[in-house]
Amino acid sequence: MVSVGILVILGIALLALASDKHVKRVASKFNRKRRAVVQTTTRVSGWLLLGGSLLAAVYAPLPLSISLVWWFTLVGCAILLVALVINKGN
Repeated sequence: MVSVGILVILGIALLALASDKHVKRVASKFNRKRRAVVQTTTRVSGWLLLGGSLLAAVYAPLPLSISLVWWFTLVGCAILLVALVINKGN
């Protein structure tokens, strides 16, 4: 479940960085076309990591119901963690 937690945190972080507000900070040195590519790439990578974490949770040795509860709990905690880290600099 540690690997699931790491994948969830990375996926949520990439999705947060793909938002319009934060992609300006991440890709500020790129022109508009490359910035759109960076934003799309981070968004797709975030969704792929979240999907991979869900698959890892489903195939965990725990029962499926427990694994899904853990996964949803980890998603909520990751959203809170990423929000606190991103807003710490403001």
